[in-house]
Amino acid sequence: MIDSSNNKVKKQRCFQCNKKVALNYYECKCDNIYCENHRFPFEHHCSFDWKKNKLNELNTILMSGKTLKRKIEMI
Repeated sequence: MIDSSNNKVKKQRCFQCNKKVALNYYECKCDNIYCENHRFPFEHHCSFDWKKNKLNELNTILMSGKTLKRKIEMI
């Protein structure tokens, strides 16, 4: 990340503990960067709804044309 006013590279920091992270950072689906201690959703109280996301993924797979066609053929 480059600051346009000073042309300096901004250090990436953990959103939870503000620790500097270099190469070993983790970007969560809640669009924040975390250190190795806060990388899991339950560690940083993630605002992303994992359950709803997984249900939507499963619905798209199960309701696709191929799956429905196979189910109908089985019946």
